[in-house]
Amino acid sequence: MELINKRNSLIDIIRGFAIINIILIHTVWWSGQMYIPYDLIRDIALLIDIPLFIFLSGWSVSYKEYKFSDIVKRIISNYIPYVIMIFFLIALLFLFDKVSVPRVTIYNWLTLKSFDSLGWHVVMGSMWFLPVYFVIYSITPIFQKLIKNNSLFIFTIIILILMNAIFTFTSINIQNLNIYTNVTLRYFTFYILFFILGMYFSDKYIALKEFLIIILGLLFIFLLYLGYYGSFDVQSNKFPPSVFYLIISLFSIFISIYIKNFELPCENLYKKNVFLKFLNYSGRNSLTIYLYQGFGGSVIYLLASKLIQLKVSWYIIMVLCFIVNILVTYLLTIIFTPINKNVNRFIELIYSKNSFKFILIIFSVFILVNMIIIVSPERYGDGFEYIYMLQALENHLTPDVLPQDIMDAQIILNQNNIVPYSDAYSGFFESLSGKMYSYHFFGYPLVVLPVKLVLKLFDINTLKSFQITNAIFYIISLWITYLYTEFDEKKKKILVLMLAVNPIIWYLRWTHPEVVTYSLIIISLVMFSRKKLKLSMLFSAIASMQNPPLVILMAIYLIFFIKQYKKDYKIKDAILMIISCIPAGIPSIFYYCNYATPNLIMKVGSAGIKYVSIQKIYDLLFDLNMGIFPYLPILLILFIYLLTRKLFKKDILSYIFAGGLLLMIILSAQTSNWNHGCSGLNRYAVWMIPIIIYYVILYIDIEKFKSAVAISLILSWFIVYHGGGFIPKLSHVEMLAPAKTILNNMPFIYSPDYEIFAERVLSIGDTTYADKFPIVYINNGNVMKALTDYKGLQKMSKLFEVIDKKYYNKLLLKFSKNPDKVMYINFKKNQMSQFTMSPLPDEGFRYDLNIENIPTIIGPNSNIQISANLKNISNYLWDNKFLENNKYAIGLSYHWLDSYGQVVIHDGLRTYLESPIKPGDIQNININILTPSNPGRYILEFDMIQENVAWFEDKGSNTIEIAVEIK
Repeated sequence: MELINKRNSLIDIIRGFAIINIILIHTVWWSGQMYIPYDLIRDIALLIDIPLFIFLSGWSVSYKEYKFSDIVKRIISNYIPYVIMIFFLIALLFLFDKVSVPRVTIYNWLTLKSFDSLGWHVVMGSMWFLPVYFVIYSITPIFQKLIKNNSLFIFTIIILILMNAIFTFTSINIQNLNIYTNVTLRYFTFYILFFILGMYFSDKYIALKEFLIIILGLLFIFLLYLGYYGSFDVQSNKFPPSVFYLIISLFSIFISIYIKNFELPCENLYKKNVFLKFLNYSGRNSLTIYLYQGFGGSVIYLLASKLIQLKVSWYIIMVLCFIVNILVTYLLTIIFTPINKNVNRFIELIYSKNSFKFILIIFSVFILVNMIIIVSPERYGDGFEYIYMLQALENHLTPDVLPQDIMDAQIILNQNNIVPYSDAYSGFFESLSGKMYSYHFFGYPLVVLPVKLVLKLFDINTLKSFQITNAIFYIISLWITYLYTEFDEKKKKILVLMLAVNPIIWYLRWTHPEVVTYSLIIISLVMFSRKKLKLSMLFSAIASMQNPPLVILMAIYLIFFIKQYKKDYKIKDAILMIISCIPAGIPSIFYYCNYATPNLIMKVGSAGIKYVSIQKIYDLLFDLNMGIFPYLPILLILFIYLLTRKLFKKDILSYIFAGGLLLMIILSAQTSNWNHGCSGLNRYAVWMIPIIIYYVILYIDIEKFKSAVAISLILSWFIVYHGGGFIPKLSHVEMLAPAKTILNNMPFIYSPDYEIFAERVLSIGDTTYADKFPIVYINNGNVMKALTDYKGLQKMSKLFEVIDKKYYNKLLLKFSKNPDKVMYINFKKNQMSQFTMSPLPDEGFRYDLNIENIPTIIGPNSNIQISANLKNISNYLWDNKFLENNKYAIGLSYHWLDSYGQVVIHDGLRTYLESPIKPGDIQNININILTPSNPGRYILEFDMIQENVAWFEDKGSNTIEIAVEIK
């Protein structure tokens, strides 16, 4: 784990001692819990642990001024041994346990996202430390600058200690903020403290007197803590790390600092002393030892079990297990150290020639491996249309979708556990000739077709053809940017990094053209930088085939083309210019020939100028759910700043870019479905990102804004990771974190397009919401914001507890003047809240149900409604009120069982009470039922439920069973 070229023997000796203690820790903790009767032994072992390693790493890096490129190289050199260890583990699992490791598990291991053990508990259970180390080490240059300012260093240490104290003694939520995988803010602030201390004390010494005072002070604090809490449980204070763990870790830290006084004698002595030589070797190879000690720790489980059966004394078992653990670990270290070194030498050789190219190669391979092997395909957005068109192109090389094409495609969808729409022709329309074409052009599936044919040839899941095509275009565009953009080297690298790491990552998996469009725009901008305007027009014209607003970008290039060639006009250039623009007109010609309209989407009413609004234009840039700002805040601020500055200076390019971007936004806002499917960022904004990035890099002074650029890149990586990375987890039917934060605290700030608010609060996409007023956003029981008309406002007094009646009456008066007008209402906390609800007592789960005229033969996948009389035979009121997300709601539901009584569908549709039911009262209820999709004989079992509490059957009530045939 050493990070410097000239090694410090003292650091290696201390690190060697620490790594041996790690082996001891994993001996007495993992298998040791089976036979060691005293927790004190395990706790004492933890006195020398990971904090000392982090401290020594900080000490090591202080000997050299690091750049971020150095950090990347060192992280790669430490990551490669980990990857080698992973594949060794996979081989062992296959050879000895006959276990084939799932792809998702390999993906999680390689990306350090999670560490499922698959039986080898100590191996992966030890790896939690690696992401912590990599995250801390990745920002080394920042801390190297920090420690140069003594006042800033002291301030930082105080802040970190205070944060650790706050996290220890409070349950503040921010401590659980994930920086990467299991590296929460709490873990980061704890371990970064030791790293900074290591850097600071690397060139400092403490005398014996100072050392004793510090140790006695720490001992005094430790005894105070012990006296107050009365326990010595180090492990529970290590996960998560607490102030107590910090205090006991400082013992080993300050002992290491004091040992520095003997640095020169150690340098000479270790060459003669066998034990010090062993420690030095251990320190030099501590990363390899750490990676493989888990194998020894797993092996001794078997040894410990045998010795326990033989009734061997616990301390003998402990010594034997520790020795065996050492032997296995060091044997593997001796085997794998040369392998790791040779691999790293090879990497060093490649990296030294062109470090950025090497990083880009690694990134490209990483993307391809994930898209080809690891990430399973999924359908997103209008993906069914593109999937069916792709199948049609494969079957008969035309985009008209036939019933056979749908059947073939649905076989592939079923193999991937994707349920198609019941209306397979949704998004398709009959042409003048009777053929069925999608209102989305077939250019994208045509590009995907060659990849699908190759996958089919090698018997690989053909649905992956979309994500692989996306990845290929994305990678090619990055390489073209790096190799051909007419910027200086520094700007070129920053441009590539910004284009590589942003929300486009979330769209790689999509069965949608966003990534291909994004990539084509990048290539067009690269050509523009080289003044290859005809190629710029060509690539932007091709991109506009799937996203028509991009015809504006082509027009921008055309303006510059005319400006460039007006003095030296040639027929050849004019012809090539026309040829370059032809792709932009192909979709319009296609739809005119088949539907007598140049734009089918507009003809069917799914888009039009009437849908454009100032609100939508604003949303595309700044909306807290789907705008550019919450995902690329610093980039957008830089863009606005630079654009404004250049506009004041009357820069022609800026005027053209600003006007063009505005026109593209206006054309994008023509869609009727504004809250469409997207992964966080609006998918129309995705292909605007390269234009914004290009403009920023073109005009920015890198030296002046280097901090802003660095923070922007780090923040983008952080946001992309938290959005799910290659497997996006941001939905278009939920309020996302930025919007929630504002709505929970200052709801008056965020008033988006009504469709965005309605669908995300209701968690329903592609719906009309006018019949669903009031639409209410709730936080911790408090109504914070509502979208409603007058009738909906009146209804709110029945749905919620009105606390501030004066404010509510004022609202009623305001809305009564224009009862049909829909408006937002903002609330403060404790003005209106949910009714106080609680689980029913066990005696309240008693009911009687009389069902009227249920049919015994029903069609598959049918929605039916039957009438029933529900009687409350308990002694408790059943309320019709409930909390957020239907918590504590009482209602009727059902299970579908097969003819043998096995559950086929457990959770049926819910029918909640329309009004409270008092004990002994009867209420007539219309029960909504959805039948199974597969024909057969079933048992329909009715039962009541209180959400988040229990089914009534689980509390002793009887259910009602009816035999039903689905056919």
